[in-house]
Amino acid sequence: MKINVIVIPHAGGMASTYYKFKKYNKELFNFHFVELSGRGKRVHEQLYYSFAEAVDDIYEQVKEIIHEGPYILFGHSMGSWLTYELYYRILEEEAPFPIHIFFSGNRSPFTKQELSVINLDDDEFIGYIIKNHEATKKIFEVKKLRKLFLPILRSDYTIMEKYEPLMGREKIKVNISVLGGELDPLLDRGFYDWKELTLGNCDYVKYDGKHFYIFNKFQEVSDYMSQTIKKLYELV
Repeated sequence: MKINVIVIPHAGGMASTYYKFKKYNKELFNFHFVELSGRGKRVHEQLYYSFAEAVDDIYEQVKEIIHEGPYILFGHSMGSWLTYELYYRILEEEAPFPIHIFFSGNRSPFTKQELSVINLDDDEFIGYIIKNHEATKKIFEVKKLRKLFLPILRSDYTIMEKYEPLMGREKIKVNISVLGGELDPLLDRGFYDWKELTLGNCDYVKYDGKHFYIFNKFQEVSDYMSQTIKKLYELV
């Protein structure tokens, strides 16, 4: 039996950024990569005006997959918060639950950032992004890439900043794992608060690296996902 893995990318991220996952644990996983509007294969489509719109769009992309059989959700950075909201959209639709959720590279959605970035000018905004995510510096040094990615990042950060998770909802009913980079400053607050959001088990794993540790750890993360699923769900 194979498990479908639905992968939701980071702010400014494209589905193709995560394709390396397909190289590993092929005997257990079928990977499906969500493409957010306004980038990648959907570069000519409109960017999202709200977090809720993004979640609705993601659900439309994955609704058939989640009825095919056992599946897990994996989201990185902004994708973690989108994954969190997707779970409740699935609950609302009375669709089958994931058997496990992996939240990567973000703090609890109830832990907000200290600095508002919506009203920063372009240079200030870019400076903020580079300071927190050094790997993005090369993008902004190339004029064409800056022109392409700046509107996407501004849109994604705007919907994240305006996003307000609902209080008082019933907790997640499945086990979760929370992953992050040891040197990611974003995780200084709220990283360990994810455990408060589930009725199931919550495991934490940190890897060498910063916010985008994942790009150097696809095999390790895939192996961890495989071990977790096999151990918890006796799929040996």
